[in-house]
Amino acid sequence: DGVCINGTVTVTVNNVAPTVDAGPDQSTDEGTSLTLSQATLNDTGTLDTHTATVNWGDGTETESTAVSESPFGPPGSTSGATGTISVSHTYAQDGVYTLTVCATDDEDAQSCDTLKMIVRNTPPHIDTFEVPDAGEPVTPVVLNASFADQGAGDTHSATIDWGDGTVEPAAVTQDTGAGTVSGSHAYAKAGAYKVTVTVRDNAGGSSSQQGTVDIVNGNVAVKIARTRIVIRGDASNNTIRIAPGNPGSNTYVITGLTGTRLNNAHQPVQFVAGPRTVLFLDMGRGNDSVYLEGAPGPMPIANAVQITLGDGNDRVQIASATLGVRTVIDAGRGDDEVHIMDAILSGQLRLDSGMGDDEVEVLRSRFNGAVNLLTGLGNDLVTIDDSVFENNVIVDTGFARRNLPGDDDRILVERNGDPSGPITEFKRLAQFLGRSGNDTFAVGVDGQAGNAAQFLDRVIFDGSAGLDLLDAGVHGGHRNQFRLSAQILQIENVLS
Repeated sequence: DGVCINGTVTVTVNNVAPTVDAGPDQSTDEGTSLTLSQATLNDTGTLDTHTATVNWGDGTETESTAVSESPFGPPGSTSGATGTISVSHTYAQDGVYTLTVCATDDEDAQSCDTLKMIVRNTPPHIDTFEVPDAGEPVTPVVLNASFADQGAGDTHSATIDWGDGTVEPAAVTQDTGAGTVSGSHAYAKAGAYKVTVTVRDNAGGSSSQQGTVDIVNGNVAVKIARTRIVIRGDASNNTIRIAPGNPGSNTYVITGLTGTRLNNAHQPVQFVAGPRTVLFLDMGRGNDSVYLEGAPGPMPIANAVQITLGDGNDRVQIASATLGVRTVIDAGRGDDEVHIMDAILSGQLRLDSGMGDDEVEVLRSRFNGAVNLLTGLGNDLVTIDDSVFENNVIVDTGFARRNLPGDDDRILVERNGDPSGPITEFKRLAQFLGRSGNDTFAVGVDGQAGNAAQFLDRVIFDGSAGLDLLDAGVHGGHRNQFRLSAQILQIENVLS
């Protein structure tokens, strides 16, 4: 008893790899910073130290990160057995990724765990959107926009809805998480159009922004100096209307139609008609239209009217208007239309529709002064119905200074299909001149024989050069004389 024997025992403690729990599956938005904070490790070797790595599963490099470990305890304590792994990352692209967390102790023993990371798509958003407030027909309108996307790996496309039925792809310049959009479009006619640009990413996310562009037919300058009204258009397609203002007054209102501005504004301009009023319109180049409307009563809109339309396919319409001692209409080159309806012209009328395939219509109107209708070179149509001419009339559809081919004209004096309707009266000399080309003179009811016109003085049908046709059913009056040129090869239904 009381004997103590000393000895030694060698104990080999094998290292045990730590265990890792990556945590529950997670979700986030692309482009948003995510912090992995629920990953933990456990190591029965409480004195072991650890490092950790995270592979995010999106092709980026595996990331090393520190481990936050609990303090070591005295021998036998489990303190120091656990640790947490915390690291942040931003996914550039939506998708489902497998995230792998690994922990390694100081003896290179390692274990790993995974979780599923769901990354949601975020749509792009438009930062800037630029489209002009106004433009002109035919002239291209340019749109520029910029966008950003939290998904730095997204690709993008864009479309532009121009508001006139045209939807087309836009040019996209792509950068990381951002880009620009551009496009241009020419509108065919004036109006206010809503323009919408839409940017889409490859996952279907989209964003749109809208603006309005006001396509106007340019600008018409209106200047009123006492009794002189001067209206001047630019080279755009302008449309104006001159019509009565307040009932019972001599006020007239000038209005720009189809987007035409007056004095660079969309506001009408007024003037007061009087016995000395002079109305001067120079609409410039372009496809212009002038609507001149009157009011009941003897007071004319203007004592003198001059309308110059210049080159372009133009239209003049004079309706229910009373005009003064002189009216001049010069439509210039182009396929022009001139309509005179329910009007009273107290003085002379000189109408020159210029070169082009022109149409002149005279309906239910009275002319107290001499009338000279010139349609110039082109395949022209002149229609006269239910009107009274108190003075000499010349209808010249040729080209007086040059005898050029391809000028096939028609002059129709008719009743608009109504055999019982009023007839047109020519009380003085009436001359119908075809000049060059194969011309047709028809006096009847829509091409049929009938009493469509009454000639109370001489009437001259002169086809001049070309193969011409006269188809006339004329209600004769006193001193009825016909002078037919030798070039008229056919004469049909000539009644005296």
